[in-house]
Amino acid sequence: MINKKSIFILINTLRGGGAEKVLIDILERINYNKYQITLGLVFSGGVHFEKIPSNVQIVYLLPQNTYLLRFFNKIMFEWPKKLGNDFLTRFFVNYRFRNIYDLEIAFMEGLSTKYLSYKKNANKRIAWVHTDLKNNHYTSTFFESVEDESQFYNLYDKIVFVSKDSMLEFNELFNVPKNKQVIQTNLIPKSSILLRAKDYTVEKNKFIIVSVGRLEIQKAFYRLVEVAKLLKNTGYVFEVWLIGEGELENDLKAQVQHLQLEKEFIFLGYKSNPYPFLQAADVYINTSITEGYPLTVCEAICLGRTVVCTSSPGSREILGNNEYGIITSHDSFSIYSAVKSLIDNPHMLLEYQSKALVRSEIFDEEKTMLEIENLLI
Repeated sequence: MINKKSIFILINTLRGGGAEKVLIDILERINYNKYQITLGLVFSGGVHFEKIPSNVQIVYLLPQNTYLLRFFNKIMFEWPKKLGNDFLTRFFVNYRFRNIYDLEIAFMEGLSTKYLSYKKNANKRIAWVHTDLKNNHYTSTFFESVEDESQFYNLYDKIVFVSKDSMLEFNELFNVPKNKQVIQTNLIPKSSILLRAKDYTVEKNKFIIVSVGRLEIQKAFYRLVEVAKLLKNTGYVFEVWLIGEGELENDLKAQVQHLQLEKEFIFLGYKSNPYPFLQAADVYINTSITEGYPLTVCEAICLGRTVVCTSSPGSREILGNNEYGIITSHDSFSIYSAVKSLIDNPHMLLEYQSKALVRSEIFDEEKTMLEIENLLI
Protein backbone atom coordinates (compact mmCIF):
# COMPACT_ATOMS: atom_id res chain seq x y z
CA MET A 1 0.00 0.00 0.00
CA ILE A 2 1.33 3.45 -0.99
CA ASN A 3 1.96 5.79 1.94
CA LYS A 4 0.11 8.95 0.92
CA LYS A 5 1.55 12.38 1.60
CA SER A 6 -0.75 14.40 3.88
CA ILE A 7 -1.34 17.98 2.72
CA PHE A 8 -3.28 20.73 4.48
CA ILE A 9 -4.44 23.64 2.30
CA LEU A 10 -5.83 26.80 3.90
CA ILE A 11 -7.85 29.37 1.96
CA ASN A 12 -9.94 32.29 3.17
CA THR A 13 -13.18 31.29 1.46
CA LEU A 14 -14.55 29.66 -1.70
CA ARG A 15 -16.36 32.69 -3.08
CA GLY A 16 -16.33 33.40 -6.82
CA GLY A 17 -12.76 34.62 -7.15
CA GLY A 18 -9.98 33.49 -9.48
CA ALA A 19 -7.69 31.95 -6.84
CA GLU A 20 -10.59 29.96 -5.43
CA LYS A 21 -11.44 28.60 -8.87
CA VAL A 22 -7.81 27.69 -9.53
CA LEU A 23 -7.73 25.72 -6.29
CA ILE A 24 -10.87 23.78 -7.23
CA ASP A 25 -9.40 23.02 -10.67
CA ILE A 26 -6.25 21.67 -8.99
CA LEU A 27 -8.24 19.59 -6.49
CA GLU A 28 -10.24 18.08 -9.34
CA ARG A 29 -7.04 16.90 -11.06
CA ILE A 30 -4.60 16.01 -8.29
CA ASN A 31 -3.55 12.37 -7.84
CA TYR A 32 -5.39 11.11 -4.75
CA ASN A 33 -3.44 7.86 -4.89
CA LYS A 34 -0.41 9.93 -3.83
CA TYR A 35 -1.96 12.65 -1.64
CA GLN A 36 -4.38 12.89 1.27
CA ILE A 37 -5.82 16.39 1.10
CA THR A 38 -7.45 18.35 3.92
CA LEU A 39 -8.94 21.72 2.99
CA GLY A 40 -9.16 24.38 5.67
CA LEU A 41 -11.60 27.26 5.24
CA VAL A 42 -11.42 30.43 7.33
CA PHE A 43 -15.01 31.24 6.34
CA SER A 44 -17.50 28.56 5.30
CA GLY A 45 -19.49 28.48 2.08
CA GLY A 46 -18.95 30.19 -1.25
CA VAL A 47 -20.06 29.46 -4.80
CA HIS A 48 -17.28 26.91 -5.32
CA PHE A 49 -18.02 24.92 -2.16
CA GLU A 50 -20.19 22.28 -3.90
CA LYS A 51 -17.35 21.60 -6.34
CA ILE A 52 -14.95 20.29 -3.70
CA PRO A 53 -14.10 16.69 -4.65
CA SER A 54 -15.38 14.00 -2.29
CA ASN A 55 -11.78 12.84 -1.66
CA VAL A 56 -11.07 16.08 0.21
CA GLN A 57 -11.63 16.37 3.95
CA ILE A 58 -12.94 19.78 5.03
CA VAL A 59 -12.32 21.61 8.29
CA TYR A 60 -13.52 25.12 9.21
CA LEU A 61 -11.74 27.71 11.30
CA LEU A 62 -14.82 29.81 12.09
CA PRO A 63 -18.18 28.21 12.97
CA GLN A 64 -20.99 28.13 10.43
CA ASN A 65 -23.61 29.12 13.03
CA THR A 66 -24.38 32.84 12.62
CA TYR A 67 -24.57 33.63 16.35
CA LEU A 68 -21.36 31.75 17.17
CA LEU A 69 -19.68 33.42 14.20
CA ARG A 70 -20.35 36.85 15.71
CA PHE A 71 -18.70 35.78 18.96
CA PHE A 72 -15.66 34.27 17.24
CA ASN A 73 -15.31 37.34 15.04
CA LYS A 74 -14.65 39.24 18.28
CA ILE A 75 -12.01 36.70 19.32
CA MET A 76 -10.32 36.65 15.93
CA PHE A 77 -10.54 40.27 14.83
CA GLU A 78 -11.77 42.73 17.48
CA TRP A 79 -10.08 41.60 20.70
CA PRO A 80 -6.54 41.22 19.29
CA LYS A 81 -6.64 44.86 18.16
CA LYS A 82 -7.98 46.06 21.52
CA LEU A 83 -5.61 43.93 23.60
CA GLY A 84 -2.62 44.40 21.33
CA ASN A 85 -2.06 40.64 21.51
CA ASP A 86 -3.28 37.79 19.33
CA PHE A 87 -2.71 34.90 21.76
CA LEU A 88 -6.42 33.95 21.68
CA THR A 89 -6.33 33.80 17.88
CA ARG A 90 -3.20 31.65 17.94
CA PHE A 91 -4.74 29.30 20.50
CA PHE A 92 -7.95 28.95 18.50
CA VAL A 93 -6.13 28.32 15.19
CA ASN A 94 -4.08 25.57 16.81
CA TYR A 95 -7.17 24.06 18.40
CA ARG A 96 -9.17 23.98 15.16
CA PHE A 97 -6.25 22.95 12.94
CA ARG A 98 -4.48 20.72 15.45
CA ASN A 99 -3.53 17.84 13.13
CA ILE A 100 0.02 17.59 11.81
CA TYR A 101 0.61 17.24 8.07
CA ASP A 102 3.58 16.53 5.84
CA LEU A 103 2.98 19.79 3.97
CA GLU A 104 0.87 22.86 4.71
CA ILE A 105 -0.13 25.43 2.09
CA ALA A 106 -1.57 28.93 2.49
CA PHE A 107 -3.25 29.24 -0.89
CA MET A 108 -4.07 32.94 -0.58
CA GLU A 109 -2.49 36.08 0.75
CA GLY A 110 -3.67 37.78 3.94
CA LEU A 111 -5.59 35.72 6.50
CA SER A 112 -4.58 32.33 5.09
CA THR A 113 -0.91 33.26 5.16
CA LYS A 114 -1.15 34.74 8.65
CA TYR A 115 -3.18 31.99 10.29
CA LEU A 116 -1.28 29.08 8.79
CA SER A 117 1.95 30.52 10.22
CA TYR A 118 0.34 30.29 13.69
CA LYS A 119 0.15 26.51 13.45
CA LYS A 120 2.69 24.66 15.54
CA ASN A 121 4.65 21.57 14.57
CA ALA A 122 4.52 22.17 10.81
CA ASN A 123 6.91 20.05 8.75
CA LYS A 124 6.97 22.28 5.68
CA ARG A 125 4.99 25.35 4.63
CA ILE A 126 4.26 26.99 1.27
CA ALA A 127 2.59 30.39 0.70
CA TRP A 128 0.86 31.14 -2.63
CA VAL A 129 0.70 34.71 -3.98
CA HIS A 130 -1.95 35.30 -6.66
CA THR A 131 -1.82 39.06 -7.08
CA ASP A 132 0.49 42.04 -7.38
CA LEU A 133 0.70 43.07 -3.72
CA LYS A 134 2.66 46.23 -4.48
CA ASN A 135 -0.20 47.77 -6.47
CA ASN A 136 -3.04 45.92 -4.73
CA HIS A 137 -1.92 45.69 -1.13
CA TYR A 138 -5.33 44.63 0.16
CA THR A 139 -3.71 42.40 2.78
CA SER A 140 -2.25 45.35 4.71
CA THR A 141 -5.36 45.49 6.88
CA PHE A 142 -4.44 42.12 8.42
CA PHE A 143 -0.93 43.15 9.49
CA GLU A 144 0.55 45.90 11.63
CA SER A 145 3.00 47.02 8.94
CA VAL A 146 4.83 45.94 5.80
CA GLU A 147 7.68 44.76 8.02
CA ASP A 148 5.25 42.70 10.09
CA GLU A 149 3.77 41.07 6.97
CA SER A 150 7.28 40.41 5.66
CA GLN A 151 8.11 38.51 8.86
CA PHE A 152 5.13 36.23 8.33
CA TYR A 153 6.29 35.39 4.80
CA ASN A 154 9.75 34.61 6.17
CA LEU A 155 8.20 31.83 8.27
CA TYR A 156 7.46 29.90 5.06
CA ASP A 157 9.82 27.47 3.37
CA LYS A 158 8.66 28.41 -0.10
CA ILE A 159 6.62 31.21 -1.71
CA VAL A 160 4.90 30.52 -5.02
CA PHE A 161 4.07 33.36 -7.43
CA VAL A 162 1.72 33.03 -10.39
CA SER A 163 3.81 35.32 -12.61
CA LYS A 164 7.34 36.71 -12.83
CA ASP A 165 6.24 40.33 -12.54
CA SER A 166 4.12 39.65 -9.44
CA MET A 167 7.26 38.19 -7.83
CA LEU A 168 9.30 41.26 -8.79
CA GLU A 169 6.63 43.60 -7.40
CA PHE A 170 6.50 41.52 -4.20
CA ASN A 171 10.24 41.96 -3.72
CA GLU A 172 9.90 45.74 -3.94
CA LEU A 173 7.58 45.55 -0.95
CA PHE A 174 8.91 42.71 1.21
CA ASN A 175 12.30 41.45 2.32
CA VAL A 176 12.18 37.68 1.77
CA PRO A 177 15.14 35.50 0.63
CA LYS A 178 15.11 34.93 -3.13
CA ASN A 179 15.97 31.25 -2.72
CA LYS A 180 12.54 30.69 -1.20
CA GLN A 181 10.73 32.06 -4.24
CA VAL A 182 9.43 30.14 -7.25
CA ILE A 183 7.12 30.96 -10.17
CA GLN A 184 4.24 28.68 -11.07
CA THR A 185 1.60 29.91 -13.51
CA ASN A 186 -2.02 29.07 -12.80
CA LEU A 187 -3.64 25.91 -14.04
CA ILE A 188 -5.83 26.78 -17.04
CA PRO A 189 -8.13 23.81 -17.84
CA LYS A 190 -8.35 24.54 -21.56
CA SER A 191 -10.08 21.29 -22.56
CA SER A 192 -12.80 21.81 -19.96
CA ILE A 193 -13.30 25.44 -21.01
CA LEU A 194 -13.75 24.47 -24.67
CA LEU A 195 -16.15 21.68 -23.76
CA ARG A 196 -18.29 23.71 -21.37
CA ALA A 197 -18.52 26.58 -23.87
CA LYS A 198 -20.72 24.21 -25.94
CA ASP A 199 -23.17 23.50 -23.10
CA TYR A 200 -25.65 26.01 -24.49
CA THR A 201 -25.83 28.76 -27.11
CA VAL A 202 -26.10 32.43 -26.23
CA GLU A 203 -27.96 34.50 -28.82
CA LYS A 204 -26.83 37.98 -29.74
CA ASN A 205 -27.73 40.63 -32.30
CA LYS A 206 -25.30 43.42 -31.43
CA PHE A 207 -21.60 43.95 -30.87
CA ILE A 208 -21.01 42.22 -27.52
CA ILE A 209 -18.50 43.16 -24.83
CA VAL A 210 -18.11 40.73 -21.93
CA SER A 211 -16.33 40.98 -18.59
CA VAL A 212 -16.26 38.49 -15.70
CA GLY A 213 -15.22 38.90 -12.09
CA ARG A 214 -16.08 39.71 -8.52
CA LEU A 215 -17.80 43.09 -8.25
CA GLU A 216 -15.17 44.58 -5.97
CA ILE A 217 -12.80 47.54 -5.94
CA GLN A 218 -9.77 45.74 -7.39
CA LYS A 219 -11.68 44.82 -10.58
CA ALA A 220 -12.52 48.52 -11.26
CA PHE A 221 -15.72 47.78 -13.16
CA TYR A 222 -16.70 51.44 -12.86
CA ARG A 223 -14.30 51.91 -15.79
CA LEU A 224 -16.34 49.44 -17.84
CA VAL A 225 -19.46 51.52 -17.22
CA GLU A 226 -17.60 54.66 -18.29
CA VAL A 227 -16.41 52.89 -21.47
CA ALA A 228 -20.03 52.00 -22.24
CA LYS A 229 -21.03 55.64 -21.83
CA LEU A 230 -18.28 56.80 -24.21
CA LEU A 231 -19.30 54.22 -26.81
CA LYS A 232 -22.94 55.26 -26.56
CA ASN A 233 -22.07 58.93 -26.84
CA THR A 234 -20.21 58.25 -30.11
CA GLY A 235 -23.16 56.39 -31.60
CA TYR A 236 -22.10 52.74 -31.40
CA VAL A 237 -24.69 49.98 -31.04
CA PHE A 238 -23.52 47.37 -28.52
CA GLU A 239 -24.19 45.57 -25.25
CA VAL A 240 -21.94 45.02 -22.27
CA TRP A 241 -22.51 41.77 -20.35
CA LEU A 242 -21.06 41.80 -16.85
CA ILE A 243 -20.89 38.39 -15.17
CA GLY A 244 -20.31 38.23 -11.43
CA GLU A 245 -21.55 39.29 -8.04
CA GLY A 246 -20.10 41.20 -5.13
CA GLU A 247 -20.38 44.05 -2.67
CA LEU A 248 -20.27 46.79 -5.34
CA GLU A 249 -23.22 45.49 -7.37
CA ASN A 250 -25.67 48.16 -6.14
CA ASP A 251 -23.12 50.94 -6.68
CA LEU A 252 -22.46 49.80 -10.25
CA LYS A 253 -26.18 49.53 -10.99
CA ALA A 254 -26.68 53.05 -9.65
CA GLN A 255 -23.86 54.28 -11.91
CA VAL A 256 -25.48 52.57 -14.92
CA GLN A 257 -28.84 54.12 -14.10
CA HIS A 258 -27.33 57.58 -13.58
CA LEU A 259 -25.64 57.41 -17.01
CA GLN A 260 -28.82 56.04 -18.63
CA LEU A 261 -27.16 52.84 -19.82
CA GLU A 262 -29.86 50.35 -18.78
CA LYS A 263 -30.31 49.12 -22.37
CA GLU A 264 -26.59 48.80 -23.08
CA PHE A 265 -25.22 47.45 -19.79
CA ILE A 266 -26.56 44.06 -18.65
CA PHE A 267 -25.84 42.54 -15.24
CA LEU A 268 -25.93 38.76 -15.59
CA GLY A 269 -24.99 37.86 -12.02
CA TYR A 270 -22.85 34.86 -11.09
CA LYS A 271 -22.69 32.06 -13.67
CA SER A 272 -21.31 28.65 -12.74
CA ASN A 273 -20.57 28.24 -16.44
CA PRO A 274 -19.80 31.62 -18.04
CA TYR A 275 -18.05 30.16 -21.09
CA PRO A 276 -20.97 30.24 -23.56
CA PHE A 277 -21.22 33.98 -22.83
CA LEU A 278 -17.47 34.41 -23.37
CA GLN A 279 -17.80 32.44 -26.61
CA ALA A 280 -20.46 34.91 -27.80
CA ALA A 281 -18.29 37.95 -27.03
CA ASP A 282 -16.75 40.08 -29.75
CA VAL A 283 -14.40 41.59 -27.17
CA TYR A 284 -13.46 40.52 -23.67
CA ILE A 285 -12.45 43.40 -21.37
CA ASN A 286 -10.48 43.27 -18.12
CA THR A 287 -10.44 46.61 -16.29
CA SER A 288 -8.61 45.54 -13.09
CA ILE A 289 -6.31 47.82 -11.12
CA THR A 290 -3.81 44.97 -11.18
CA GLU A 291 -3.72 41.19 -11.67
CA GLY A 292 -1.15 38.57 -10.77
CA TYR A 293 -2.27 36.22 -13.55
CA PRO A 294 -5.77 37.10 -14.82
CA LEU A 295 -7.69 33.86 -15.05
CA THR A 296 -10.59 35.22 -17.10
CA VAL A 297 -8.20 36.65 -19.70
CA CYS A 298 -6.70 33.18 -20.08
CA GLU A 299 -10.19 31.69 -20.45
CA ALA A 300 -11.14 34.23 -23.11
CA ILE A 301 -7.93 33.46 -25.01
CA CYS A 302 -8.70 29.73 -24.92
CA LEU A 303 -11.99 30.56 -26.65
CA GLY A 304 -10.29 32.72 -29.28
CA ARG A 305 -11.76 35.98 -28.05
CA THR A 306 -10.15 39.36 -28.65
CA VAL A 307 -8.95 40.73 -25.32
CA VAL A 308 -8.59 44.32 -24.14
CA CYS A 309 -6.87 44.46 -20.77
CA THR A 310 -5.47 47.14 -18.48
CA SER A 311 -1.74 46.87 -17.86
CA SER A 312 -0.69 44.60 -14.98
CA PRO A 313 2.03 42.02 -14.28
CA GLY A 314 -0.22 39.16 -15.35
CA SER A 315 -1.67 40.79 -18.46
CA ARG A 316 1.77 41.68 -19.79
CA GLU A 317 2.98 38.14 -19.23
CA ILE A 318 0.01 36.64 -21.09
CA LEU A 319 -0.54 39.17 -23.88
CA GLY A 320 3.03 40.30 -24.47
CA ASN A 321 3.57 43.72 -26.04
CA ASN A 322 0.07 43.90 -27.57
CA GLU A 323 0.97 40.76 -29.48
CA TYR A 324 -1.94 38.54 -28.40
CA GLY A 325 -4.35 41.19 -27.18
CA ILE A 326 -4.49 44.93 -26.51
CA ILE A 327 -3.01 46.26 -23.27
CA THR A 328 -4.18 49.73 -22.28
CA SER A 329 -3.52 52.35 -19.65
CA HIS A 330 -5.82 52.44 -16.64
CA ASP A 331 -8.01 55.36 -17.72
CA SER A 332 -11.42 54.70 -19.24
CA PHE A 333 -10.68 56.68 -22.40
CA SER A 334 -7.72 54.41 -23.26
CA ILE A 335 -9.90 51.33 -22.86
CA TYR A 336 -12.64 52.96 -24.94
CA SER A 337 -10.15 53.88 -27.69
CA ALA A 338 -8.98 50.26 -27.93
CA VAL A 339 -12.55 48.95 -28.22
CA LYS A 340 -13.45 51.67 -30.73
CA SER A 341 -10.50 50.68 -32.94
CA LEU A 342 -11.69 47.05 -32.91
CA ILE A 343 -15.26 48.01 -33.85
CA ASP A 344 -14.02 50.30 -36.61
CA ASN A 345 -11.55 47.70 -37.95
CA PRO A 346 -13.19 44.24 -38.15
CA HIS A 347 -10.04 42.78 -39.72
CA MET A 348 -8.08 43.76 -36.56
CA LEU A 349 -10.73 42.09 -34.43
CA LEU A 350 -10.40 38.86 -36.43
CA GLU A 351 -6.62 39.04 -36.40
CA TYR A 352 -6.55 39.21 -32.61
CA GLN A 353 -8.96 36.29 -32.41
CA SER A 354 -6.52 34.20 -34.44
CA LYS A 355 -3.60 35.35 -32.32
CA ALA A 356 -5.52 34.45 -29.14
CA LEU A 357 -5.92 30.87 -30.32
CA VAL A 358 -2.19 30.69 -31.03
CA ARG A 359 -1.42 32.02 -27.55
CA SER A 360 -3.76 29.51 -25.92
CA GLU A 361 -1.30 26.77 -26.87
CA ILE A 362 0.78 27.72 -23.81
CA PHE A 363 -1.97 26.36 -21.55
CA ASP A 364 -1.03 22.70 -21.08
CA GLU A 365 -2.95 21.43 -18.05
CA GLU A 366 -1.11 18.10 -17.80
CA LYS A 367 2.27 19.85 -17.81
CA THR A 368 1.06 22.42 -15.27
CA MET A 369 -0.30 19.74 -12.94
CA LEU A 370 3.06 17.94 -13.05
CA GLU A 371 4.80 21.22 -12.18
CA ILE A 372 2.39 21.82 -9.28
CA GLU A 373 2.87 18.29 -7.95
CA ASN A 374 6.64 18.82 -8.11
CA LEU A 375 6.16 21.78 -5.74
CA LEU A 376 4.53 19.40 -3.25
CA ILE A 377 7.63 17.27 -2.83
